[in-house]
Amino acid sequence: VCHWNRQGTQDQHDADTLLVDAAVDRLGRLDGPTFMWIHLVDPHAPYEAREPHYSDFGAPDAPGEFDPGDEGALADVNLGTRAITAEEHAQVEAAYASQVAAVDNLFGRLLDALDANGQSDAVVLLGADHGEELGLHGHYYWHSCSTYNPAMVVSYALRAPGRLAPGGVVTTPVPIVDLAPTLAEVAGLQWSGDTDGTSLVGELRSCRVESRPAFFERDTKGAGMVLGDQKVVIEPEGKATDCTPYSAEAPYVVASQQLYDLADDPDECTNLADDDPTTFGALREQVCDWVTSGAWVESNNDRNVLVKACGG
Repeated sequence: VCHWNRQGTQDQHDADTLLVDAAVDRLGRLDGPTFMWIHLVDPHAPYEAREPHYSDFGAPDAPGEFDPGDEGALADVNLGTRAITAEEHAQVEAAYASQVAAVDNLFGRLLDALDANGQSDAVVLLGADHGEELGLHGHYYWHSCSTYNPAMVVSYALRAPGRLAPGGVVTTPVPIVDLAPTLAEVAGLQWSGDTDGTSLVGELRSCRVESRPAFFERDTKGAGMVLGDQKVVIEPEGKATDCTPYSAEAPYVVASQQLYDLADDPDECTNLADDDPTTFGALREQVCDWVTSGAWVESNNDRNVLVKACGG
């Protein structure tokens, strides 16, 4: 098992590059079955521009001294003490996109190393742990306060030569807990870890992934579920105070009950919780069943406002 993570305080991209250098070197010296987890930081705040990619995205010049990597300036935008122009927002988006492009190049180096070492049949999974709002929903530019899809939904790519047919695309939301048993089965291993997840291999091979509840939580302060085109969110306190740059004096305010029809409203702009209380209540009950059971609840019960809101 090989795991590297960034060390020290060097620039994120420089740290990621050193990490990939070490991984490529290790790939050339492997002997026998290996599991390798490579944790890159980019794309991530601060949204520092990565050249030459930043110029490729054509962000317009903004007046003044605005820097998309200046987290203080973005915090002021979040808190409503500073406005952001369309040009400045475009710079933030271009900086983030340039980070994505830089990581894409690094990932390409890893794939090239596998090919060069005769390891082209390796199972490869590429994914992320969260997205970023980048100015959506109250001009929020990060992720830790948010249960909206830009922060919560991430895409994964799985390459498994000879095990899964190439080119398949799954748009059905699935819970991230399914990844570990899926990887184990693809690799020909017996999964013996947490049983919350289910292997998707059979469904991937038949090109039919069934809709299932995909639960999520924001610490112990907010939780929800996506099921098909329906998304429900419970935020009992109606605010977030423990995530950058907000505080008890200046909270990130949200609706305590949220219901979205993602087919008609993919940007989650129209909260239907009051208009469709029957659907909201049925989905909320499933979320409450989830948050009031299991070891996660037991370990957080003394401070879990979700459990209390669900009557647990």
